[in-house]
Amino acid sequence: MSMPASRQSRGGLAAGVIVLLGSHAAVGGEIPFDARTIATADGAAAVAAADLDGDGDLDVLAASSNDDTIAWFENDGLVPPGFTERVISTGVNGASAVAARDLDGDGDIDVAAAAANGDRIWWFENSGAVPPGFTARVVSDAVERPVALVLIDVDDDGATDVLSASSDDGIIGWHRSDGGSPPNFDLIPIVSDADGARDVHAADLDEDGDVDVLAASSFFEDKVAWYENDGAADPTFTEHVLSQDLLLPTSVFPADVDRDGDVDVLTASGFDNKIAWFQNSGVSPPTFTQRVISVSAEFARSVIAADINGDRYTDVVSASNSDDTIAWYENDRGSPPKFVQWVVTTDALGATDVAAADLDGDGDPDLISASGFDDRITWYENQAPPVDDPCPADLDGTGTVGFDDLIAVISQWGACPFCPANITGNGVVGGADLRILLESWGECP
Repeated sequence: MSMPASRQSRGGLAAGVIVLLGSHAAVGGEIPFDARTIATADGAAAVAAADLDGDGDLDVLAASSNDDTIAWFENDGLVPPGFTERVISTGVNGASAVAARDLDGDGDIDVAAAAANGDRIWWFENSGAVPPGFTARVVSDAVERPVALVLIDVDDDGATDVLSASSDDGIIGWHRSDGGSPPNFDLIPIVSDADGARDVHAADLDEDGDVDVLAASSFFEDKVAWYENDGAADPTFTEHVLSQDLLLPTSVFPADVDRDGDVDVLTASGFDNKIAWFQNSGVSPPTFTQRVISVSAEFARSVIAADINGDRYTDVVSASNSDDTIAWYENDRGSPPKFVQWVVTTDALGATDVAAADLDGDGDPDLISASGFDDRITWYENQAPPVDDPCPADLDGTGTVGFDDLIAVISQWGACPFCPANITGNGVVGGADLRILLESWGECP
C-alpha cells in the first residue's frame, strides 16, 4: 500500500507522450498499488508499453544494458494479466532506451532501441504475425552513446521519424524517414553541443501546429531547452533555454500540468533531487516559469505525467535512483497547482525509469518500472476503487457544461493528447468528445 512520503520509511513502486486519463478512479488521497514482477532483466534500464501483437491489450517493452537485450512481455489479457517474455534482440550493445510506433506504415507497431555502448540506433520491424517476429534494421551508426529516443513525425510528411539524444557527441537530432518500405533514415542534427545529452521529447510547445523538440543535457551547462520548429517542409529549429539552474537534469516530459490547454514541461534532476514543472505562459513564443514539485527524489532519474486518481487533472510520477523510489504527486487542482507526494514503493532498487499504461484494462493507469540494481521489470496495479465521473465534460470545473466548455473543445480540435477537451482520452479532440459534451449540456448531476 502506498503512503505519504513523509510517513514512508526507506527499505520498504507511461513514448510516446500521451497523458493517460483515468476514467473510473478514486479522486483525492492515497491510492494503493499492488507490485507484481514481470521479469528479471540484467541492468534494467528502460520500459515502455504498446500493443505489439494487435490483440487489444498493452504489452510491456524493456531495455536492459548489461545483457544488451530488448525484450517484450506479452500480456495475456487476463485479470490481473500475466506476461510471457519474448526476446527481440540480444545484440543491442548497452541497451539504454526503447520506444514503439509504426515506423514502416504497415499498421503494426515496430520497436526502436538505443545501443549506448554500440553507438547505434536500431529499429525492429514487426512481422505482423501472431505472435510477431522482428527483423533488425539500423536507423543510424552516426551517433555516439545514444541514450534517449522518441518516435514521431517531425516534418509532417506522414512518415514516422526518430528523435534521439546522444551524450558523447552532444547531438540532439532527428532521423528523417524516407517513407520507404522498409524506410531508411537520415540523421539531421538539431544541435551538436548538448554535452552529456540525457533525454529528448517532442510536443507542440508554441501551439503553432508543428512538432517542437525538448531536451535535457547535463555536462557543464545543466541545460533544459526547447527547439522551435519553423514548420517548413525541411524544418529548422531555434533554441530556447528553459533552465540552466537544475543540477544534472536527467529527464524531461511534456504535459498540460495546469489544465489550461497549452503544454508545460516536467523535469527531473539528479544532483538536486528535484522534480519540477515549467509553466507555459501561452504567449508566442512561450516563456516558462519554474515551479518545484519535490526536492526529496534522491537522484531523480525519470519523470512522466498521468492522471493517477481519475480526476482529469495531470498528476506526476517519478523514479529516483538513490532512494529506490517510485512516487506520484497528486495535483491539487489549484491555479497554479501544487502537489502532494505519495510513495508507491521504495523497493525498486536503483530505479532508472517509469512508465504509465493501463495494463489490466480497467480504465486507470498502472505503473511500470525498470530498476537496475535488482534487475527487475515491475508493474504496479492501480487499485483505486471505481467511482464514475458524473460530469467529464465540465472542463472548466464550474459545475455546468456550457459555452466555455464548447469553446474549449472547438479550440483544441484535432490531435491534442494533453488537452482537457480530450474527454475520451484517446489523444484526439474530435466528434466523440463533442458528442459527450452536447449530451451533458447544462447543470452537472
